[in-house]
Amino acid sequence: MLILLKHVHYVWLLWLITLAACTNSTDTPTPVQNQYLVSSTEVAKLTKEQVVAQLGPVASQLGGVPLTPFIQNGCTQYRLTYKTKGSDGADVTASGAVLVPTQANGTPKAGPLSALSIQHGTLFNEPDAPSYFAPNTESTTVGVLGAALGYLVVYPDYIGYGASKAVPHPYEVRKVTASTSYDMLKAVQEFVKEKNIDWTGNKLFLSGYSQGGGATMALQQKIESETPAAFTLKAVSCGAGAYDKLNFTKFLLSSPSSGDPTSNSQYLWVMTTYNRVYNLNRPISYFLKEPYASAVQTQGPLAPINVSFNVAATDAFKNGIMNGTDTDLINALKDNDTYNFVPKVPTLLIYGTADTQVYPLNSINPADAMKKAGATTVQLIPLPGETHVSGIAGYLTQTILYFQSVQ
Repeated sequence: MLILLKHVHYVWLLWLITLAACTNSTDTPTPVQNQYLVSSTEVAKLTKEQVVAQLGPVASQLGGVPLTPFIQNGCTQYRLTYKTKGSDGADVTASGAVLVPTQANGTPKAGPLSALSIQHGTLFNEPDAPSYFAPNTESTTVGVLGAALGYLVVYPDYIGYGASKAVPHPYEVRKVTASTSYDMLKAVQEFVKEKNIDWTGNKLFLSGYSQGGGATMALQQKIESETPAAFTLKAVSCGAGAYDKLNFTKFLLSSPSSGDPTSNSQYLWVMTTYNRVYNLNRPISYFLKEPYASAVQTQGPLAPINVSFNVAATDAFKNGIMNGTDTDLINALKDNDTYNFVPKVPTLLIYGTADTQVYPLNSINPADAMKKAGATTVQLIPLPGETHVSGIAGYLTQTILYFQSVQ
């Protein structure tokens, strides 16, 4: 009997060992499925010396401030694709650029890193989108500069460019622009895990100029108001954005404007985009008089209109906005005001006092409204005498110096 018990015990022990061995061999962790990131492709590597050479012309744009003493890193450029949704709620695969600061041996800079999400300005040429890394575009100048300063730089293309170029660009549509940029940040969190890059969502800075200024404020509002635990915002810099859509439109329809064809194209692009996204379905002739309406119908929104915007606008368009009777279009404009929240982190609103493209009211009105609502972190920074174009240098300088001081 004792022999039998010993035999049974031996068989039982052997079975347990075998079971444990089998369990250990098959119980491997299930790979975490990415919810946002679709793909990442390395585009190029730049040494510190190559970065210095590439950024040489940028110094002149910053008032001759020498950049070499501040450049501490090379960078590796990546093109990312990721999942997001369009203005109609449909699934879209979007794209963007990521620039990783690197050490002398080409490996990622030791962390923990700070991330800088830059929302680009208006693009009339699709190949200028950040993920293409075309020479002398934002991602190869401002983006490379950010990486050279040690930031993990995130540069969304927006829907309508890069991987999503077949989808109409939702120009200055607040909600979809914010969600597209936000979803890229979530994709980057998955990307850095795959690449063993030390950034978790802590230490996030946001910045953008012109269209990028509005996109940045929309992204800040989304993060702070909807998902404050997703990222740790450190500071935000918004340059010359059209944050106050309704009052800006009233100004353009009631006052003489520059008559600059590029500016007029942007104003019209916003109107026709809202006309489509909000299903207003109005003809161009509702917005523009002849011969401007016919020119846009045949040449598109880039048709040259070289008169004050209120001269080209129809009486129906002007009266509907100014008298408050066109409630559908007014509601669409109000839905895209980006300043209706109280920022929690330091927020710079930078603008040129001589800007006749995105007029100063777009920065002054939001700063006043935010402060009246209780904001204590908003700084309004005028750049005396600077235009929309010439103000870029001051915006970059102010942003870089402030972010570096907050680091």
